[in-house]
Amino acid sequence: MEGVLRARLGRGLALTLTAGALCAATLGAQEWTHWRGPQENGDSPEKGLISTWSKDGENLIWRDDFTGRSTPIVFDGRVCAIGRAGEGILRQEAVACWHAGSGKKLWERRFDVVQTTVPWNRVGWASMAGDSETGTLFAQGVDGRFVALDRGGRVVWEWPLGQDFGRFSGYGGRTNTPVVDGDLVLAHVINAGWGKDFGPGGDRYFAFDKKTGEIQWVSQRGSTLQDLNTCSAPVVAKIGGQRLLIGGGADGWVRAFQVATGKEVWSFHLTKRGLNSSVVVAGDTVFAAIEIKGKQDHPERADLGIVETRLLEHKFVRDEGATHDDAPAGWKKVTIFDLERSLVVKRRSHYA
Repeated sequence: MEGVLRARLGRGLALTLTAGALCAATLGAQEWTHWRGPQENGDSPEKGLISTWSKDGENLIWRDDFTGRSTPIVFDGRVCAIGRAGEGILRQEAVACWHAGSGKKLWERRFDVVQTTVPWNRVGWASMAGDSETGTLFAQGVDGRFVALDRGGRVVWEWPLGQDFGRFSGYGGRTNTPVVDGDLVLAHVINAGWGKDFGPGGDRYFAFDKKTGEIQWVSQRGSTLQDLNTCSAPVVAKIGGQRLLIGGGADGWVRAFQVATGKEVWSFHLTKRGLNSSVVVAGDTVFAAIEIKGKQDHPERADLGIVETRLLEHKFVRDEGATHDDAPAGWKKVTIFDLERSLVVKRRSHYA
């Protein structure tokens, strides 16, 4: 993008915490600033975690009533979550934080939900992201409000993505979880708009300055949309000497972009449906998951037949003598696993 777009600046679940989670959050361990943990792969490196707990008291430190469907994050001595609150015409999306050790609610902030057909029970879909450096929380609401909140719950900056950039809300509530990397907070947005940076509807990634909300880059549009409402959360990983933002799109493609510039590095057409599960990276292998209901999802692949779940293979690795239609020059196609849920990577095992 030429120039920099400026954000609006702010003025001025039965939620439970177990003993193991408290140890991981407060005793010098890695913070859980991303819904899938410090390595963005669903695996905790901590030792001595509890194996059982119950809402009736076993290994339970505190609890508080809060209605939501996303994963809380734990950082900066706080547990923070997004959900919903209120009754009737006063129903709103809610963000709240608790003291990680005592469970004392530090604050709760509510936001009106506007210009969307998302049903009430799907409000508060996306998990939030936290920034350990500044203590800032980043949330994308179901109506496209993208907001940064400080330690006291005050708005630092915000973007109404629907109003300003034509972000699609859809009706299913699926909303993408942001990710923080360095000075940037990155978000997957399905939108259409005017100008050379937007145009027809498609998948785009936005990179915001985490402190000011200024937009640093917007990626090029993906392919034809298969769904206006997906929730595949991107991850950041260093592969082949480059720091990449990797995610699945509403067009059925898995794409990788340079974090610093937004330039697309590689892409792979995985399915004819929109992708909802999040990719996960182990080493230089990217794992993606989809649901295959029948051959119509992949009519060009005769080997699939009519199946519910199937393992496929695809991965790009450097090989100076190799080329492939879908791969960057000097790369070759090797492996990718395709399942129907988001994956967790632990050593050499992969759990769906």
